[in-house]
Amino acid sequence: GIDGGAVREALAERFPEVPADLHGELCLQLQPLLAAMVSGAQEALRSSLQTKQKALFDQVEKLVQERYETLFLGFRALEATKLSDSALHAHLLRETATEPLHQLLALRWEEVTGTTMEVTAASRKQCLDKLVAKQGAAKVESLARLAALFTKAKEEKDVAKEAKPAKEPKAAKSKKGKRGKGDESDDDDAGGGTQPADPPEVYHAAADDCHIYCRKVDKKREKAAVQEQRAAVRQRLKDEALSDPAQICQLGLQMALLSTGVPGLVFPAELWALRLVAQALASEEAREECVELCDLIEKGDDAVALEAKVADWRRPAPCRHAAGRRVRHVGGGGEAAWLGGPP
Repeated sequence: GIDGGAVREALAERFPEVPADLHGELCLQLQPLLAAMVSGAQEALRSSLQTKQKALFDQVEKLVQERYETLFLGFRALEATKLSDSALHAHLLRETATEPLHQLLALRWEEVTGTTMEVTAASRKQCLDKLVAKQGAAKVESLARLAALFTKAKEEKDVAKEAKPAKEPKAAKSKKGKRGKGDESDDDDAGGGTQPADPPEVYHAAADDCHIYCRKVDKKREKAAVQEQRAAVRQRLKDEALSDPAQICQLGLQMALLSTGVPGLVFPAELWALRLVAQALASEEAREECVELCDLIEKGDDAVALEAKVADWRRPAPCRHAAGRRVRHVGGGGEAAWLGGPP
């Protein structure tokens, strides 16, 4: 309740004209009223905080759930194109899982301490260390494993930009062949002695530990994603306002992959990545076409040829081709593309 002494002091200070012998009686009358006012204010504040916390949780939940599907489809696309050992693996993690990880850490911090913390790449480790100190390593393990996936992201990106894309598969194979004692450091970075084999599973476990359910992506959903992404890419290729050659090349490559049922490959519209993805195309003719376009973009000294090549790259297929017939163009309304089947 409200301290009676504090009430009497307030009466004496604010109402000196009231006789002191009445303070006790007034105090008895005022205490229940003041207690009700304080209780009401506390309840209003509690309700406001709960509303804000729920709104924050709903926002984080939506982001985490959406990014899970992007990560899952992107990871499976890397496997399908045999690019799992390339720098696109690190790019996928950065693009899809960085922000959700930071939001999950901030959510857990608020849950544990009742205070807010803005988590960034720079403060991520500090936040994890503090959570371990407060909760113990076991309760933070799933978040630590997710964070560990990013330990070499910057290194892989730098290597990819310096290396020649055509030699990427060979470099990846060489790295695999030399696995030995040196790989223990990579495993240690994962926070559990072994490197997680499946980033989507690591992500799913971290979300689950933060009370966020991510629906697993089944075959039915993968097929629906192909249709959705194909329609979205086709629409963008039709957009006359889109004039950046690198972006058009990126969309053409996406359409080629979608034509064979591979949705969700995440790669930037940068030459190193475009060349890398081009090497995953089954058609030699398609690879050559893409390399030619990349060469024109890189040199930048023949605007006429570049414009013609871009127009050719984004042009719709001349007709609905019969199954198994090779299609020359990858853009627009083509249902099959460079990967569509044998010549």
